Amino acid sequence: MSNQTVKNCTSKTVKFKSGGNYSIYGKVFLPPQSTSKGLILFHGGKAGSSKRFELLQPALAIAGIGNLAINFRGRGESSGVYKKSTLNDRLTDSRAAIRFFKKHADLNEIGIIGISLGADAVRLLREDLEIKIIILVGPVAVSEKFVNVSPPHRANIISSKDSSWRTSPILSLLSNFKNPKLIIYGEKEDVASPEMIKAFKKSASNSGKFITLTNAKHNPFIVDDTVQEEQKQQEATREKMIKLIVTFVKNNL
Repeated sequence: MSNQTVKNCTSKTVKFKSGGNYSIYGKVFLPPQSTSKGLILFHGGKAGSSKRFELLQPALAIAGIGNLAINFRGRGESSGVYKKSTLNDRLTDSRAAIRFFKKHADLNEIGIIGISLGADAVRLLREDLEIKIIILVGPVAVSEKFVNVSPPHRANIISSKDSSWRTSPILSLLSNFKNPKLIIYGEKEDVASPEMIKAFKKSASNSGKFITLTNAKHNPFIVDDTVQEEQKQQEATREKMIKLIVTFVKNNL
């Protein structure tokens, strides 16, 4: 796989197997100095991809944090068909990503970041994967009744409509997670309901931090191709969020 250098940090495309026959592609950024700390980044559902993290990844590496952003099956170069995939398939990919990156970069301290449906990776707390910190951006919760519904964003729609998201295990898992956690929502959040936001805020009350970003929508990593003045605001909000995340990781991982 090809290597690139960004301010003395090394970046390269990697590939690993998941669920037996699926090839999952991702991008690794490593700092110039060796580190035992790493972060794994999980994108959202319907329009998600690892490209969402193209500014966050080098910022983390420059701060001394190795990181891996993957494309779930059916996204980017990863094999599979998104429309046929489920949240359980994505959980399999997430587990494979953690195991791959720990071995690939010789890491013993791991954190995870999930955008939107990427928050479902929190279910991995049930397993002994030694996750040290959790960061969620615009997280949504889905009932475990629908983790085998395809595609993943449809599971979210169904679970939101019947309010079964309230039974999602990720809320209780987050509440019981004693290590540092950061939950970020945009003040213009339009995917998670106000009730869901309150539930995530409550889950952060134990050893967690909850932040509402001014002028931000569901996914502040995305800058809309809109009016120039509005675009500048969104870019400034994204930069602020990246700084918040990098600082949180440096202080807690």
